[in-house]
Amino acid sequence: MEEDLDIIKELTDEFIKEAPALLEQLEYQLEILEADPADTGAVEALAEVFKTLMQRVGFLNFDALVSLLQGLGGLLATPDPLGPVALELLRQGRDQIGEGLQYLGAYEAGSFDPGELLAALDQRAGIAAPTYQEEHTEELRLEEEQAAVAPMESQAEAEPELAPEVELTPEARVADLGVTETPALLPVASAAEEEEEVVQEGPLSGEVMDFVPDFITESNEILEKLDENLVHLEEASSDLDLLNEIFRGAHTLKGAAGFLGFTQMAGVTHKMENLLDLLRKGQMQLSQGIMDVILQGVDQIKVLQADIRNNFIVRRDTSAVRRALTHIAETKGADAGSPVAVPAAAVAPVAAPAASAEAPVPHEAAAGAHPAPAAGADQVIRVDVGRIDKIMTLAEELVLGRNRLLQLNTQLVAEHGEEELVNRLNEATAQVNMLTGELQESVMMMRMIPVSRVFARFPRMVRDLARDLNKQIELVIEDHDAEIDKSVADEIGDPLIHLIRNAVDHGVETPAARQQAGKDPRGIIRLSATHEANHIVLRIQDDGKGMDPAKLKQKAVEKGIISTADAERMDDSEAYSLIFLPGFSTAQTITSVSGRGVGMDVVRTNITRLNGTIDLDSTLGTGTTITIRLPLTLAIISGLQVAAADEIFIVPLTAVIEAVRISQDQVESLQGRQVILSRDKVLPLIDLGQVLQVPVASEGKQEAYVVVAGLAERRVGILVDRLLGQVDVVIKALGDFVGPAHGIAGATILGDGRVRLILDVGKLMDLQERYREAG
Repeated sequence: MEEDLDIIKELTDEFIKEAPALLEQLEYQLEILEADPADTGAVEALAEVFKTLMQRVGFLNFDALVSLLQGLGGLLATPDPLGPVALELLRQGRDQIGEGLQYLGAYEAGSFDPGELLAALDQRAGIAAPTYQEEHTEELRLEEEQAAVAPMESQAEAEPELAPEVELTPEARVADLGVTETPALLPVASAAEEEEEVVQEGPLSGEVMDFVPDFITESNEILEKLDENLVHLEEASSDLDLLNEIFRGAHTLKGAAGFLGFTQMAGVTHKMENLLDLLRKGQMQLSQGIMDVILQGVDQIKVLQADIRNNFIVRRDTSAVRRALTHIAETKGADAGSPVAVPAAAVAPVAAPAASAEAPVPHEAAAGAHPAPAAGADQVIRVDVGRIDKIMTLAEELVLGRNRLLQLNTQLVAEHGEEELVNRLNEATAQVNMLTGELQESVMMMRMIPVSRVFARFPRMVRDLARDLNKQIELVIEDHDAEIDKSVADEIGDPLIHLIRNAVDHGVETPAARQQAGKDPRGIIRLSATHEANHIVLRIQDDGKGMDPAKLKQKAVEKGIISTADAERMDDSEAYSLIFLPGFSTAQTITSVSGRGVGMDVVRTNITRLNGTIDLDSTLGTGTTITIRLPLTLAIISGLQVAAADEIFIVPLTAVIEAVRISQDQVESLQGRQVILSRDKVLPLIDLGQVLQVPVASEGKQEAYVVVAGLAERRVGILVDRLLGQVDVVIKALGDFVGPAHGIAGATILGDGRVRLILDVGKLMDLQERYREAG
C-alpha cells in the first residue's frame, strides 16, 4: 500500500539520522575488543548495538542486513575470548553494515548483497572443533599435550565444553541477542508446542513512549482497514489484490509492533500473517470458520493495542488465538469448515518465493511494486492535533479582527470615500478579507479527515451482528471521498452504530421472511456520505420491512409515552419520530442488541449536540431511510443575524432550514402553543420575548419573520422582527462568571465591536416546552 511505503520511508529517514551514532559506538567497542578480546563489557555493549540495529532494520524489512547482524551477533555468543578469525569477521561485518546503511539511505536496499560474509558466518556457526583450535593455538597445544597422557574418559568429559561454541544455530544466535521472533529464521511452532511469549509487564519505557502516538495512529488505520477488507474478502475470496493488501497490512503491523518491542502483538500478527500467506499462495482455501479465527486474531490485537494506548503492558493470554491460527496453518484448514473455492489462476502469480511468509516482503521488493518517491517528494507530515487547534484558535481571532476591520473600512468609505488614502485602505482591506477567508478555509481543511475512516468499522460490525441474528445482510458503503471535521467525526461514530444496529435488528427481515415477501433473501443496508453546501449528509438506507406508523403510535400509548388523543392527531412523520423518545422500543424482548429504548435517544442527543438534523422516511414493506445533516466543522460557523425589538441575536446557519415572512393572522393557538401552518405541517413557534425576556418581536406589527430551524428530528419557528443577513462568527463560551444562560450557546464579537449572543436552538425548544407545560 502506498500509505505503508510512506510510513516506512519516514521511519527510514529517522533511522538514517540515528545510524551514525550507532556506527560510532560499534567502532568504539570493536577497538576495545581488538585491544583486549577478553573484555566482557565490550562484548555485551557490542551485542546491544547489534540488537538495536537489528530491531530498526528489521522493522524496515531490510532482511539482508538483519541476517548479517544475526550472524555477527552469533560470534559474540561465547564465554571465551574472541580469536583472530572472529575479530576479522567482526571487522568485515562493521564495513558491510556501513555499506548496507548507505544503500538503505539511498532507498536501494535491494542492491545490498553481503552473501560472502554471510556464507563465512554460516560456516563458522557449524564449524568443527579443529577450526576453533586454530584461533587458540598455544592454549590448545597445551590441552592436547595434557590430553595425550590423560585417560580417555577425561578427554570425553572435556569435549562437551566446546559444544556450545560449535553448535550455535541461527535460532540460538537470535535468542542470545534477545530477539523473540524472526520470521525468516524461526519455524512455525505446532499447536502442541506453542511457547509462552516473553512479556515485560508494566509502564512503557520513555524511549518507546516517543513512538507510541504514531504507532497508535497507524495501527488504528491498519486495523480498521483489516476489518473492512476481511469482510470484503469473505464475499470475494478470489480477489488477489485484496488478499495481498490484507497481507501487507498484517505484515506492516507486525513489523511496527516488533520494532517497539510489543511481543504479544507481534506474535499474534505473525501467526495471522502465516495463515494469510497460505491463502494468497493458493495452498489453502478460505472458509467461514477460517475467517472467524482470523477476525478473532484481529480482536486480540485490538485488546493489546488498548493496553499500549493506556501506556501499560499487561500480560494477556494470547495462546488460544495463536494455537488456533497455527493449527489451521498446519492442517491447511482441513477441519475449519466448508472451504470457499479459490481459483488456481487467481493465486498463480503469488506463488513466487519472494512472497512467502518465511521471507516477508522486503523494503526493496515493496519499492519495486510501488516506486519509492524521489527525495523531497513526500509531502505528508504528522502534526499533533493540539498544534492544529492552536492555529485554529488564532484563525478564529483573525476572523474577528477581519470583521472589525471591514466594519471600520465601510464607515470610512461612506464618510471619506473621495480621499485617495481611504481608497488605498479599502483595497488593502479587501485583500486582507480575501486572504483571511482563504486562511480560514485552509485551517479548517487541516482538520478534515475522510469519512471512510468513520465508516471502516461498520462492515465487520454488520457481518458479526447478522450472523448472530441468522440474517443475510450486505453493507454497501458510498462515501464519495467526502471529508468531515475531526471533532465531528469523533462524535458521529456512536449515533451511526446505533442506527446501523437498529437497521440490522429491526429493519432487515430474516431470509425466510424476505422470501415470503418476494424479496431477495439477502438484505441490503446502504451507508452513504455526500457534501451539500456547508453540510455533510449521511444516509442509512435499508430494504427491510419499513415502519408501521399505527403500530408505533400504539406502542407509544401502551408505554405511556403519549396519550391516545395525541396519537390520533399525529401524522406519519410525527409517528416515525417517536422512535427517538427515551424508553421507546418496538422490541418484544430485551436482548444484547435492542429492547432497552436508549439507542435512538442517544442518536438524537448526539446529533443535537452537533447542531445537526435528522430526517426519517419509511415505506411499509419497502424499507427505511434516515438522513443526517451535519456541519462540516464546529469551530468557525456562519450565522443568520436576526433582530427582536432592539436586541440582535445570531442563529447558527447549520440549524436554519428557511426564513419566511408571515402576517399576524397566520399565527394560531393550539393547546396553549403558538403555531403556524408551514408546508402543510403544523410548526410550533418560539416566542423570544417569553423565553429570553426581551420585548415581544411581533407586538404591534402586522408582519413578522419566522426563521424555521431544526435539530435532529424536531422543527420549530423562531419569531423575529427583522432579518439582518449572514455573518461568519466564532463562538466564545460565556464563562462560569456569567452563570447559566438558558437558550444561549455562547457569544461573539461583530465588526462593530459589540458582543452578540448566539442562540442555542435545542435549548430554546426545551424552554418553550417548559413554558407551555407550566401554562
